[in-house]
Amino acid sequence: MAESENKNNKILRDPNILRSAGDITVEKIVITSSKGVKLDVVNQMMQIQIYEDMFQTFTSGNIVLDDSLDLINFFPFIGEEYLELDLRTPTFSEDGKKITGKFYIYKMTDRYKHKEKAVYYTLHFISIEALVDMNIRFSRAFEGSPSDLVDKLVSSDDGMRSAKKIVIKEPTTNKIKFIASNWNPSRCLLFVTKAAQNDMRSNYLFFENRDGFVFSTPNYLYNLQPVAQNFTYSAKDRNIETSGSSTKDLNYDYTRIHDYKLPVGFNFIDRVANGMYGSRMTTHDLVTKKYSSTVYYAPTDWEKHPHLNKYPIWSKNLATSTSAVQIVEPKHYGIYNGFGDITNTKNNLSRISMMKQFEGFKLQIKVSGRTDYTVGMKVTVQLPSIEPANETDSAQSIEDKMFSGTYIICAINHNIKPDKHECYMELVKDSLIFDLNGG
Repeated sequence: MAESENKNNKILRDPNILRSAGDITVEKIVITSSKGVKLDVVNQMMQIQIYEDMFQTFTSGNIVLDDSLDLINFFPFIGEEYLELDLRTPTFSEDGKKITGKFYIYKMTDRYKHKEKAVYYTLHFISIEALVDMNIRFSRAFEGSPSDLVDKLVSSDDGMRSAKKIVIKEPTTNKIKFIASNWNPSRCLLFVTKAAQNDMRSNYLFFENRDGFVFSTPNYLYNLQPVAQNFTYSAKDRNIETSGSSTKDLNYDYTRIHDYKLPVGFNFIDRVANGMYGSRMTTHDLVTKKYSSTVYYAPTDWEKHPHLNKYPIWSKNLATSTSAVQIVEPKHYGIYNGFGDITNTKNNLSRISMMKQFEGFKLQIKVSGRTDYTVGMKVTVQLPSIEPANETDSAQSIEDKMFSGTYIICAINHNIKPDKHECYMELVKDSLIFDLNGG
């Protein structure tokens, strides 16, 4: 009996066995001091939070330590330390499914005593590339395709010198030239992203996720990648058998939304004011002594671009016009030899609209954590309608059609404790699963 008990305890402690949704295996949490001293603080870790955001250039996070070893003086902590992480969901062994990396510790906060000889405090960390970015300034010209410039700014010796993978989903077809005036690499990347175009689109995004740095339009995120997970909100947490017994289902547990909220259901005035539905641009060129006026109206452009769901988020009775937003911008023609107009005025209105459509609906959900979740993934969400239901209703008829559908993970917080991993996600979508016109 003792042998059987020992065997069961070994199974419970085995980091390669997944017992319940949200299990986490913490392989390594190593802090390296400015003097090269290394220490694994797995046993001192109380909580780790790792943040990814498609509208932020770098990954960041924080770790809460329960310190009874006086690490603050042992290292000492002075803001010149590095943090190495190796975290995974049990059964995940591939590098592409783990959270690994080296980060720079830049701040300590919330230190307080909770025992006679122990303190809690929080260490804040960020990608090492962010530190490099802060210490580099360019005052020179850049020229080339935006795809090539992104690769150069991220990985070259005079850029951020990053060894991370650069994922360019859709190569650009245009060529640009600009002068950086005391700009750091991230500001150059922002300029390049706004100026990038391919044959059809100009709404490029640049962000960091678990895989590295990603440069892509939403086209790839919408259509050219598979659905990573199907999430469903349900109050039940067990499968009820016909016999009346109940069992845990790990696959179901990972698809279950524990909680959700809508910070803003919609804001029509914000959509109108920020050019989602339409806008007008007047451009003037001091070199050619010409000006022009162009308009953009999203409903007439809808079919030209891919979308997450089938139907637009406006009806045929849309109460707005292209005069709601007036933009005046200069053109710069012939400033550089071999270049015409170097601005992005031709595509700027469509970019403004499509970027606003991209986050037309935002949904925040809490789910059991997995280390393979990352921003940019496509997921589906099924939420229940709050209307009264009866026995004859089907699953489709009691679905909340407004907020169910296909989404992109726009931001994620991996909230990790020694024995539990939860993910707080912000999801966005640009379209609906039903026709507002009743078709």
